[in-house]
Amino acid sequence: MSTRFRGSQQHQHGSSSATTSSYTSSAGLVATLKDKSADELRKVLSNKDAYQQLLHSLEEVKIQDNVNDELCKENLQLAGESVNSFHCDYAIRWLAFS
Repeated sequence: MSTRFRGSQQHQHGSSSATTSSYTSSAGLVATLKDKSADELRKVLSNKDAYQQLLHSLEEVKIQDNVNDELCKENLQLAGESVNSFHCDYAIRWLAFS
């Protein structure tokens, strides 16, 4: 498990820290939306791609995307190790019964 994920997970368990983080995230979102014109806000609300672009530009979402990417990479690595272990176990059993 990555250090960043463990840190995020621990951060979520502290109630006052999580509340502060929530306010910070909300403030960032509000600041981002305040900078948009009415036309830009309508576009975000009516266009899925514009909404996704805005969503993924937010710092908290970027962090979560990075955590997700790290977990996927680690999952693939563990799956590969598991497959290799299976092949070794299978070869040992085959040799033992030969």
